Amino acid sequence: MEKMSEKKKKIDPPRCIVLPLLSGSGSKFNGIGLAVHFLLGNVIALHTRFREFWFGWRVGKVFKNANDLKAYNRGKAPSPNIKELGPEQEIRIWLKGRLQGSEGESKTELTLVDIEKESEDRSGPFVLDFDQNLIEFRTGFLTWLERCGFPIPESRRQKVLWPEAASPRGFDCLGRALEAFYIFSAWEGTALEPIWFERAVSEIPNSYMANNLKGWALYRNKDYASARKSFERALEINLDGVAAVGGMMWCGIVTGDEKEAYHWSAVKADLLMISIDGVQQKTARLLEKYR
Repeated sequence: MEKMSEKKKKIDPPRCIVLPLLSGSGSKFNGIGLAVHFLLGNVIALHTRFREFWFGWRVGKVFKNANDLKAYNRGKAPSPNIKELGPEQEIRIWLKGRLQGSEGESKTELTLVDIEKESEDRSGPFVLDFDQNLIEFRTGFLTWLERCGFPIPESRRQKVLWPEAASPRGFDCLGRALEAFYIFSAWEGTALEPIWFERAVSEIPNSYMANNLKGWALYRNKDYASARKSFERALEINLDGVAAVGGMMWCGIVTGDEKEAYHWSAVKADLLMISIDGVQQKTARLLEKYR
């Protein structure tokens, strides 16, 4: 295998992708592993040592079809071939993991694969502290990332430790909604069924991630007014929610609301600590495209 730095120009900071977490061996499928994967992705998106890279952007490149994704999520298919996919997709860091224990006392174990260094770092078990808004879980995750050589600046720490309302049942619904969203985004063009998105918000109404994901489902169904309401609710819970900020920006773009599009693109640039000029130039091009 050619190392990424030999085959492609080195990308700094490196791209990082989080694979869906699997249920424990012999466990019946539920959506908690997917929901935890989504939570970790939201942390990575604001981590300055990584380049923002949502799994949903490449799900159709990592898995050949919806059946392969569903089989993997249920522990019935092998892991994607990271050694091949890494250089091909220019993704250096891959995070994967597995849930352990019962729904009432779930733990996760993670592995960080660095394909450039050809190394793997494994974590100890992290408890999913649903009753404490998953603060301890994320704090432990950040500490482990630092031991792996990827510390988050102190100024960014609180941005990824928002109080995420969570419960085993709510995360089960959220994960199932996320799987449906991935399948729709990558392989299907029909309307996205709202059932799991609505159930997730019903179970955990104060969850940033549930409201944000519902917003994206409504956006993909072209119900932009309702999508805005969901994104606004998500941002009431977590002002630094970059995915919901992006949703507000895109609602402005596709509806031709230039003021909204430029405002939220500036907020996004600030959150990601990237050039506002570059982001707003891209926004201008997109506004023209969707005019």
